[in-house]
Amino acid sequence: MIQEGISIKVDLFYKEHKPTLGLDIGATSIKVVQLKKSGRNTKLVGYGNIGLPGGCISEGIIYDPETVAKYIKKLLEEPKYGKFKAKRVNSAIPESYIFTRVLELPEMTYDDMEQAIIWDAEQYIPIALSDLYIDFEVLGPALSAKEGYNDVALVAAPKAIVDSYMKMFDLLSLEVGILETNLSSIARAVISQKEINETIVLADIGGERTNMAIFDRAIRVTGSLPRGGVDFTRAIAEKCKINILEAEETKNQDGLPAKGGKAKEAMEPILLEIVRDIKKIIAYYEEKSGGNKKNLVSKLIICGGNASVPGLTEYLEKAINLKTLMGNPWANISIYPLKPVPKLEAPMYTAAIGLALKGNIYA
Repeated sequence: MIQEGISIKVDLFYKEHKPTLGLDIGATSIKVVQLKKSGRNTKLVGYGNIGLPGGCISEGIIYDPETVAKYIKKLLEEPKYGKFKAKRVNSAIPESYIFTRVLELPEMTYDDMEQAIIWDAEQYIPIALSDLYIDFEVLGPALSAKEGYNDVALVAAPKAIVDSYMKMFDLLSLEVGILETNLSSIARAVISQKEINETIVLADIGGERTNMAIFDRAIRVTGSLPRGGVDFTRAIAEKCKINILEAEETKNQDGLPAKGGKAKEAMEPILLEIVRDIKKIIAYYEEKSGGNKKNLVSKLIICGGNASVPGLTEYLEKAINLKTLMGNPWANISIYPLKPVPKLEAPMYTAAIGLALKGNIYA
């Protein structure tokens, strides 16, 4: 499903600057990062990840906050590197459970804009406003260049999802800084200052879902597909007649070329779905922007826990006919002199790094 997007600056909740954890809670794992601003540099304080049992989270709602809190507590006490000291957390909700939209509105007062946003939400969101938390942010002059108009990002999150996160954080006695969309965090991490004026498509390939977005000064359009690394692993296991643990190792160590090409053959039906949806979101946005050359997509950046599957970057570049790069989560920070996250692990921390950046640089 394609949805119009949200600025990387939009937050459901925001408070003053403090040392902050970036906590990415996925369907199958939890990742956490803490950074520290030091002069012009940003240092890595600590990072880690831990697997999460199935059934704790469904449709975005944390149904078992006690178990999730227990795993987060263990992760905070036993990081892979460093030590976590912050008691404040930034976290994110997947795009597939958030309603987002970019509106083109004439210049008006804040109160009038708020009323316009509420009216639009009532027209386009199939959930009662009383069941939603709603926020908005002015992105700047409208991309259409219509004089006197601004693009305004609207974001609405179901209270059931947000409240479940808040309950879980309360169990951990953690103060919440922000809740935002996953792709907002990812964009903040991987899009460097020299790329800020480019139009880029992002693909976050997670365990159960691939989320996509078009970035053009801000996130403009998002899409989501219920296919991800778990599907890759199952397909390899079935095709190669091996168990799930062996299939996961085959995927991560050898990737598409594994088993004499059988892994690629197994994964290809899923990959073709991802390729189809990436092409679709690009075509939608380029048509929407009126074919303006400055809005043409220049590259694809992939990230997430399954972005580092060997051979995947090359496959997508050829299939989509678009320059494709693995996201560099350190694009906007300096990590020296501390030891960095291992190269093949780095993509899984992208959202957590973006969330930590929000607390330590952008807050």
